[in-house]
Amino acid sequence: MASQIELPSGGASENTAEVYDHLLDNGKKSSKNEPGLLQRIMLRVDEQVSVKLLLKVWGPRLEFFIRCMLVTIFLEDSVGMASHFSEQVGQFGSSSFGVVAVTLGLLVQSIASLGLLAKPSLGHVWCPLLIGWEVLQPALYGQLTNFELVCGSLSIVGGLCLLMAHLQKESDSGEGKSSAQREIDTFRVESTELAGRLLLPSTYLYQAWLFLSMVMVSRDTSGVMDYLSKFSGSVVSAALLVILTIGCLLIAVGLRSRTVALGLAILNIAFVCYEHPIWSFISYGGGEWKVNDAKMWMPTVSLADSADLQIDPWQVYDIHKYYFFLGLSTSGALLLLTHYGPGKMALQQNELVLPTVSRAQD
Repeated sequence: MASQIELPSGGASENTAEVYDHLLDNGKKSSKNEPGLLQRIMLRVDEQVSVKLLLKVWGPRLEFFIRCMLVTIFLEDSVGMASHFSEQVGQFGSSSFGVVAVTLGLLVQSIASLGLLAKPSLGHVWCPLLIGWEVLQPALYGQLTNFELVCGSLSIVGGLCLLMAHLQKESDSGEGKSSAQREIDTFRVESTELAGRLLLPSTYLYQAWLFLSMVMVSRDTSGVMDYLSKFSGSVVSAALLVILTIGCLLIAVGLRSRTVALGLAILNIAFVCYEHPIWSFISYGGGEWKVNDAKMWMPTVSLADSADLQIDPWQVYDIHKYYFFLGLSTSGALLLLTHYGPGKMALQQNELVLPTVSRAQD
């Protein structure tokens, strides 16, 4: 690819540097209380190197890494489409429509994903393409009743909306525009940020709704206990449910949303690695890759009623792999909120993720 990856340096411009200034306090406020553990750690680190300067230098690299996480599901899906093209077309009855649909999905996901990594300044082109495919895909493959998949897709759409709004703010200089046009552009960016923030916790709200519906609808307590047996205990599960619900509400209203999004992203990565450890399901030997049936289990995910799932180890592994990258992309979407902030349409716009350090005012 001829285009180069855009990684703005920390001192490239004032606008770029300001993106990372809100990660730390401005140093003008003094605290009368004793510093906490995290505060003391940051102070010790700041004695060796300026934390604020470190954030400005490595912030763009971190942003690139988060963008990589966000598009992993699209890259994985496009590779799967290319390697299993005939099987993908067969899901549409081997018709010409199936060839067009699979080819369209392959091109859109691969080109737009690589475009977001190599040329993020054209995010106003790449993001709508990925959003359109993410919305259209469940309908094309008959997965509209697979609410777990749909909610996961909505969370990724939320991350793409946040990324698109941020890239639009970076590229919009406002020169040569009337005040009315600038107000319209500002409202469009802020509305996109709000829509992205509201869509982000979709997958967690679905899990909460699934748990509550089983408790309320089931008259047989054994069914509920079977569901709870997948976790360490009913008390822990109930506490986790409350934490997830409160976290989703805080993200939606924009209150402590950056800290909550960071916590949910870490929790989600840990859960995905525990539920779908794809690296332990396969091994290479005798010149070919093999599935380890003894270590692999059926994934505890929702499948569409019309899904014709055969008991084939590679099919089970593909399901694990898809949901692993789906969870990884969801965590990337949450980290985008931590990185960029909730936007102006939030209860708390200027939230600090890291505590105050001695040289934060430098």
